[in-house]
Amino acid sequence: MKKSLLIDALKIVSAKFKNHTEKYIHFSFIVQENKIIEYGVNRHTLPPKHWGYNKKCNDFTFVPKLHSEIDVYQRAKGLLNKNRHFNIINVRVNKEGKLRISKPCICCYSLLKELGCKEFYYTNNETFEVC
Repeated sequence: MKKSLLIDALKIVSAKFKNHTEKYIHFSFIVQENKIIEYGVNRHTLPPKHWGYNKKCNDFTFVPKLHSEIDVYQRAKGLLNKNRHFNIINVRVNKEGKLRISKPCICCYSLLKELGCKEFYYTNNETFEVC
């Protein structure tokens, strides 16, 4: 992954995160052919039943939430080249805009791997890691 794409993702996050009121804001970006195709955010809503996401993430002890990884895939699925793999960049920031750990949950990770994701890049408290 080009470092410039990670920097572009951080620029989008810093421009958008101020509009959110949650304690932590989690963004996901789909990258294909060295371009950011779309981004998504965590939202309080019922997760989709298709793709088996509800079955994989059925332990909602708090308010049901659509994870940013699934949100971005839903937004980008019509824009993706189905013959190519894609990558995900996850960025999580606190209210002060500082990076936090954004490693995908096992549900999102396994589902997006099945849907064609090659690599996940995610923030820790200082930089990016890959899984």
